[in-house]
Amino acid sequence: MRLKFYIDNDNDAERCLDSLRLEKPVKVEGEDPLTGRIKPYKGVVLAVDRVDPEALGERWRVAIETEPAH
Repeated sequence: MRLKFYIDNDNDAERCLDSLRLEKPVKVEGEDPLTGRIKPYKGVVLAVDRVDPEALGERWRVAIETEPAH
């Protein structure tokens, strides 16, 4: 399942970019865009986009393909 969420941590952004480049799963916490709550995500990152690079602080929108539940 493809999901999108937001992160605002440089270390998590780098880990997501590594997942994207290497096509390896990553586990990261991010903000659910529907509820605004922080929750865990696990899977292979499909995209990492900087949100409003002019704003103070860093924020990224991440798309991830989650692993199927067993």
